[in-house]
Amino acid sequence: MAANQKVRRTHLQPGALDDHFVIDTKSRNYRTQYANIYYLRLALLKPLVQQHAAQRWGSVRSDHQTATHTDRILDTVQGELTWLIGTVYMDMRLKPNILEDIKMDVAKAVPGSWRDPRDQISLEDESGRIRLVGERLTREILCTGIVIGVLGSETSSGDFEVVDIVTAGSPPLRTLSAEPAGRIAMIAGIESGSLGILTEALTGDLPGMEDISTLVLLGSSILPVHHEGKYGATTLSHPTEAMKRLLSDLGNIDVVVLPGKSDPSNVTLPQQAMHRIIFGCGSPDLRTNPCWLDLAGRSFLCCSGQTLDDLEHYVDHEDRIDLMQATLDWRHIAPTAPDTLWTYPFSDDDPFILKQCPEVYAIASETFASRVNADGTLLLAVPRFRSCKQLVVLDALNLNLEVIQL
Repeated sequence: MAANQKVRRTHLQPGALDDHFVIDTKSRNYRTQYANIYYLRLALLKPLVQQHAAQRWGSVRSDHQTATHTDRILDTVQGELTWLIGTVYMDMRLKPNILEDIKMDVAKAVPGSWRDPRDQISLEDESGRIRLVGERLTREILCTGIVIGVLGSETSSGDFEVVDIVTAGSPPLRTLSAEPAGRIAMIAGIESGSLGILTEALTGDLPGMEDISTLVLLGSSILPVHHEGKYGATTLSHPTEAMKRLLSDLGNIDVVVLPGKSDPSNVTLPQQAMHRIIFGCGSPDLRTNPCWLDLAGRSFLCCSGQTLDDLEHYVDHEDRIDLMQATLDWRHIAPTAPDTLWTYPFSDDDPFILKQCPEVYAIASETFASRVNADGTLLLAVPRFRSCKQLVVLDALNLNLEVIQL
């Protein structure tokens, strides 16, 4: 493409659907107890789980008993067919314990999965806790912090034998009034030294890339660049210079940036938008992580990946798309917070509870994967660019995907 040839694009301004994950700096308070999050989560999700449980189990009979709901876990009667609703807690032997690390004066290596055959799964509410047992648990994706309903009966040993499980279920789809149109590029985990090839692709040097209107960066966008010195020593360049050049070169493309694990933002979720001074005059559209977006007439829920990275510790070998679907079924996108995922101590709201489903649910991942679920939501795992050099392009009109290897 000639240097003076102008790329024609449909200019679509990205906009936030709301400020759902923005924390007001004036009222920010870290003195609140984290227990409030669990109480609030159970109070908000229990009615939804109860509705599904009553529909599914209200007419179930066994041994001349009709299943009934026991409202408080401590009121469970031994041998009676009933269902309970509460918050899952998983006592995992391999889960990191900072107090043990301090006592031993050494930090243990954290394996990919914390699962162990000796783990215990419990269900708790405001009245107490009961241990869950049964083969049915092995066929369900479970983690600490989710609110579920379990059907079964208490055994003579005081455990609860589970025969079936329900969740809150996916909320309704959030659609927009605007007609979907345009193509959106999505990328995660940029390696600053590789921005040149990305710029060439997005500015129209590759066939089929001429009509990209928006670029979404799903976290870990600002990384230091290492250069070989005169005598073999490594020098470190300014970590934002490469991003500034990228933004300058992509003048005709709207750029949306979410903070990630390695970016200059708070560690706790939701990560707040990075400061505009980092990017200078060419500041992009800076958002929180996670965030809701209105892009090209579609509703997006985007995340830089920490929620699923932590959730993977609680399962053995689950597909990442299956984990994304599970978070929709639970109506909660960060259930392991605050147990093993750092979060702000919310006291009057839990922004991670889903009231609506997005049309596109995009999360940073090591590899690409996608699926359209039964509700019409596109589940999209966006690969980290530094490891696979892949760019995902989404057609907003029909949700078709194209993975471009650079």
